[in-house]
Amino acid sequence: MGKILWVCKESFTSLTNFCIPYFNEYKNEAIFIHPTESLLRDTTFVNFKKNNNDIKIHTLDKIAHVYSDNISDKLSKESTNKLQGFEEKYCKKVDWGTLLMSSQIFTTPYHYRYFFKDLTDEEKNYWVLLLFEYMENLVKTSKPDFIFDFDNSEIGRSVLWLVADFFNIPYITIEHTRYNGYLIPNFNLGRKVDDFFIEKFLSIKKADSSFETEVISYRNKSEIANKDYKNNKTLKKNNNSLFKDLKRLGTYEISAIKKMKSKIRFLKSNFRFPFIAHFPSIFFFFLEMVLRERYLLSSLNPFFKNPVEGEKYIYFPLHLVPESSTLIKAPFYPNEESVIAFISKALPLGWKLYIKEHGAMIGERPLKFYKKISRLSNVEFIKLDAHSDPKSWILKSQGVITLTGTSAFESVMLGKPAIVLGTVPFEMINGITKCKSLLALPGIIKKEFVGVSKIDNFESCAKYLQIINEIGEIVEFTFLHNSCYNSLLFKTDLCDKARNQIVKMVEVLKKGVNLSS
Repeated sequence: MGKILWVCKESFTSLTNFCIPYFNEYKNEAIFIHPTESLLRDTTFVNFKKNNNDIKIHTLDKIAHVYSDNISDKLSKESTNKLQGFEEKYCKKVDWGTLLMSSQIFTTPYHYRYFFKDLTDEEKNYWVLLLFEYMENLVKTSKPDFIFDFDNSEIGRSVLWLVADFFNIPYITIEHTRYNGYLIPNFNLGRKVDDFFIEKFLSIKKADSSFETEVISYRNKSEIANKDYKNNKTLKKNNNSLFKDLKRLGTYEISAIKKMKSKIRFLKSNFRFPFIAHFPSIFFFFLEMVLRERYLLSSLNPFFKNPVEGEKYIYFPLHLVPESSTLIKAPFYPNEESVIAFISKALPLGWKLYIKEHGAMIGERPLKFYKKISRLSNVEFIKLDAHSDPKSWILKSQGVITLTGTSAFESVMLGKPAIVLGTVPFEMINGITKCKSLLALPGIIKKEFVGVSKIDNFESCAKYLQIINEIGEIVEFTFLHNSCYNSLLFKTDLCDKARNQIVKMVEVLKKGVNLSS
């Protein structure tokens, strides 16, 4: 049947672990796309290796040691020439600077995780040089027929995708459609909507009546929040008990100490690899994060306000940063602070920008972030519990602006306009406007938001639902991800529900194989 190369990283390794047995007709190999997991003998790596001792597992350990031994302030002429050759050969779909945005370790100026050091161009480029050399050799020698993945963030993934694309090897990952848990296969790491998807959308003249009924049902719901969000912190609104937070902090700090010990044990003090979180910086980061979270979710928070009834506003929910929704899907807008400042200048008279913080980011951003933005007179941070569900936030707004967030999909499904700044799988639905330059934003707001209370996009929404039903599967992704991760960590069996979800995840990958043929 051929060979599959599975891409592993951290908790997503667990999904690979439980999906591999469903592809026994193939020869399977795996690659750990970030070296710290294997260098530090993380539990995910060790347990995956034990569970899959019959497959070949590739790691980046060797090139990490080469990097540590040879990194210097200036690249040699030979290395520079090699880089130029790789850029010319492989970077047809992604510019070099955009490629370097693929990793949180390369984008420290845009996020708040100060336990990673700022890197020079030479440090970044030398690692990417080693990655291209490694991935090119891997693809040529391993010769996979397919590459399977469950995530899209990290520079190693992007390099492997570019090399695979050059050699016409389908790189299949999953795309979250934002509707009812549907996952679909994607062949571009989520950097663009696949051509086959656009063609299918355009080929449908009129959606089946059942999907029109689904749109009506969605608009009549009292609550539209994805139920799977209950399995993570996306919709977090209130503080945990003090005991629970102390326990959580203890878990964070013990993990940080264990990684420090692993570094000393396996890598010694002379190992100059900057992609491992710095200790004790990571220790203090977690302490500050938990303390800030408790403060921001308390009545002492001076930044988050109640909405003003009847006030005209644009809804701008913040993202989890750093993550693929910004670094991969909206690489030119990794800093939401600058985007907010620009939107504030583009608002019509009397309008406000209402900002909702992401539940998982509470505590991670420094307080000065909220203080600085709160000085903008037409911008307000709104209390997280001001509305019980996204539907209320959206229907009372003039429209939604987001980088790549689910709120844009929710908005058009409710018949309200939305502006996105990055790539989203639903961007062809009427009512979604993709803003390719912030300079165009004032005009788009006037055209799409001012005087527009409702948009006629019923048929367009139904067509989108029809396509994702055809090529996708409903998967409770966060539940499945958490279940598989815990099972891999603690060597326990999956529950029946998780096993059923794995079967659906496998179907998404198999549909990707069929679409690629």
